[in-house]
Amino acid sequence: GEVLTKMSCRTGISIEQAVRGKKSSYKVGVLLEESDRDQSDAVERVIDYTLARLGDDVQLEADVKYHSHTYLSVQEAVCSFIEGGSIAVISASSSSNADVEENILREINIPLLVTEATNPLLHVNSSWSVFLVPPDTYQSEAIFNLLKEYRWYEFSIIASGDDYGINGVLNLQNLASKDHHFIVKLVHYFDPSDSDYTFDKELDSIKDDLMKVVVLNCHALHAKRIFSEASKRGYLEDSFIWITTDATTTKQDLLKDDGKYHPYYVGILGVQPNYREESSQFLEMQNDYLETAERSMPSDLTVSTVALSRALRLIHDSITESIYPEPDDLSCSTEGTKWDDGKELRDRINENLNGGTPVLYSDLSRPTYDIMDFEDINHGFKKVGTWQAGEGLKDLAGNKVEWVDRSDIKFIGGKYVAPTGIADDLSGYHLKIGTVNSPIFNFLKHGCSYSFANVSSPHCWDGWFVEVIERLSRDLNFTYEHVVPPDDKWGGYTDGEWDGLVRLLVDEVIDLSPGLSISSPRAEFIGFTTAFYEDEATFTYRRMSSSSSSNEYFFLEPFDNKIWIFILSLTFIIGAMINCLGKLSPYGYYGRPIHAMQSCQCHTCESRRNMKIATKCRLTDTKRHECLVDEAGESNALCELSLYNSTWLTSTGLVQQGSDALPQAASGRFLLFVWWLFIMILSTMYTANLTAHLTLEQSDTGVKKVEDLPGQEKYKWGIMTSTALLDMMAGSDDDEVMVALAEGAEKVESEEDALKRLHEGLFVFMAGSEAELSPFVNTNCSLELVFMNKFHSQWGIATQLKSPYIIAINRRFLVYREEGWLVDLSKKWLSTKKKECSNKSVGSKNKFDIRVLRGLFTILGIGAGLSFIIVVAEILHASYIDSRLSGSSFFGSLKRRLLMKWSDVAEEWFGIGIGYGKGDDVVIAKEQEKAIK
Repeated sequence: GEVLTKMSCRTGISIEQAVRGKKSSYKVGVLLEESDRDQSDAVERVIDYTLARLGDDVQLEADVKYHSHTYLSVQEAVCSFIEGGSIAVISASSSSNADVEENILREINIPLLVTEATNPLLHVNSSWSVFLVPPDTYQSEAIFNLLKEYRWYEFSIIASGDDYGINGVLNLQNLASKDHHFIVKLVHYFDPSDSDYTFDKELDSIKDDLMKVVVLNCHALHAKRIFSEASKRGYLEDSFIWITTDATTTKQDLLKDDGKYHPYYVGILGVQPNYREESSQFLEMQNDYLETAERSMPSDLTVSTVALSRALRLIHDSITESIYPEPDDLSCSTEGTKWDDGKELRDRINENLNGGTPVLYSDLSRPTYDIMDFEDINHGFKKVGTWQAGEGLKDLAGNKVEWVDRSDIKFIGGKYVAPTGIADDLSGYHLKIGTVNSPIFNFLKHGCSYSFANVSSPHCWDGWFVEVIERLSRDLNFTYEHVVPPDDKWGGYTDGEWDGLVRLLVDEVIDLSPGLSISSPRAEFIGFTTAFYEDEATFTYRRMSSSSSSNEYFFLEPFDNKIWIFILSLTFIIGAMINCLGKLSPYGYYGRPIHAMQSCQCHTCESRRNMKIATKCRLTDTKRHECLVDEAGESNALCELSLYNSTWLTSTGLVQQGSDALPQAASGRFLLFVWWLFIMILSTMYTANLTAHLTLEQSDTGVKKVEDLPGQEKYKWGIMTSTALLDMMAGSDDDEVMVALAEGAEKVESEEDALKRLHEGLFVFMAGSEAELSPFVNTNCSLELVFMNKFHSQWGIATQLKSPYIIAINRRFLVYREEGWLVDLSKKWLSTKKKECSNKSVGSKNKFDIRVLRGLFTILGIGAGLSFIIVVAEILHASYIDSRLSGSSFFGSLKRRLLMKWSDVAEEWFGIGIGYGKGDDVVIAKEQEKAIK
């Protein structure tokens, strides 16, 4: 009794209440934003109604305060609740402000009930707040499902640059990035604190980027200003789709002006958390409120006010069964002050929210969102369906249906048929079309020129590509003008820079350029529509004819000049090699007598060696001295295959003749055989090609393929500068011939320049397609057209990179292709028939170059290498015979022969050290003694 009396005195409650452990009245802070002040009457009526329906044992007193968006205003309001003794705070603030409120109340242990903030990061990171609303993660899924159901695959986002706006659409962007069908064209964030912001940047992007579907995530007051400006620009008319989030749909009254909605709101779609209109609790509250509340109005019951009522009920139910002394002496300015019972109360509120029967929202673990449609200006947003996590979209009856087939949803413009979401109309757009003067494609009409003042006028141009632009202009409702690049080029990549039309697109000087070939180098810098014509790279040349060769040195025509130089050089090289082999081999005319002279120990040989030393003569100098032993044969045996005779032997082989002096050793004979085989094949090829060149009334077969051009000297070749073909050939890293063609090509500046060079003859002009050459070939009988069988080209309309016009043009091209109009148009401009030509087209034969004869020269080189291997084998064999005859070791015999051969090379070949030195004499004398033994 003493304890209860003291509690009664301290807390101001009766003894009966102290026994039950309850205080008769508690304060609850209700924090609203300044923008909600217009609804203050409705808020007051709903609060009064709710508090009147609570139990008599515990009474709640609501302390309502409004704050601006500044941090100081929020702090002052929260601190006033703390110091005023509030046991909990209900916040209808934005996510940014709710975060500030939590940081303050968490330190004091005052529970915070959040009814509006849906920032996903706030929900994840919060450790104190009690959320009565699901995070925007689910709202993003609901919007994404709606976009997907209607196949609105391209959309843009406009959001406030605060925590709510930014984090509220992160999951939507993430979902779109994972689905390859979707493209988020643009995301714009604006400063919500700038009351003078005009939204010009965001709204200009709608036109510049052909945005038709816009997701708007911001407060209702910002949405009101955006819709007003968009309406003035015509962006709330037929074919546009706007989807708003719960920050607008739940506070739709803020969209009104003078108490009325604007007609341009009709057809705007939106989403908002489902507040269980079908639940018995809500229906009971709705009916009872309208019947019993003073001055009650149906418009009072909004998502915000009903959420506030729900939060008051949760607080009341949570303190009914517990003792919670009123917090006192709490202050924001006093560090360390806490309400000891605050954490327990917060936990009990959480339990009641998650474990009890939800009155306001559906299950927060599987939240449900209403799909809203602004049906008319009298009622505002109307529910047309729902979305639930794990279930998807459903109609009002709870059935899954094809939403695109529904006829009960009104869209902007008053239509009940869903827009495509794709910009298929460019009304109000004036485009700049890049154009280069070119036969068939784009050409100036009579009376117009580059110096003409109105050269940009569409009336001055005609051609294939001009007709494509004219048709698009009529169907997409845009106007245009022509722009000619200063250098009058299509666009090539030179010295790290683009030129021509590509340069203008990169610099955003022009919007479109029809007929540019689609290539991977260009596609890195500019965009392309789908191709409207496909073709293959070709080349043309003038076929020449003659009755006989006019070259006085016609007999040199079969071979390339380099081949003639190689043949003459090899004649001397092979002759020298045969001479060398004859001297090195122990079985040749030279090797046998020299070795005999060096090793024989008879009196005659010894006296001759002494005489050689005394007179310093060479054994081969038979004109001065008879220095040969009897076994050496005739007196001129050493000179049989001298360098002079060996060269003569190889030279006579060129005309298929022979010589009396032939190699005796196997190595020399093998090399001579390979040489004769080389000459025989070479002579056959020479004869065949010379016969072709000397044929009367010969036909010049011309150029059959571009790969033959680098290996000949008759034809020059050229490519138009700044074209895709030149870039593709130069970039063919895996094809050396194409790279060589690009590097060796003469640069052609214009079609007139190409035609001039073709008429001069012996010139090949390459182009990226047959259509480019048809004006020349079809009007000139002497020109021959040949397909390159490489580099298939596609022509589309080039645009700026990521241009918004691509999709609209592609849709029109699909229609044109189905109609057959693109095919008919190509036939119209390519139907010019080639002239009937009676004269014969003749050409010349190609010379044999090193590429053709590479294999033959390789065989000769291999044969020369093998012949030196054979001579080594001969020396080894002779050394083996010496070891058998002398009884010495093989390596000793080999060493002796090598020493003698070294002496022979030094003295006989180069005349070094004739007459042995003292040291050499001793060495040779020892070797001779071994030979005698």
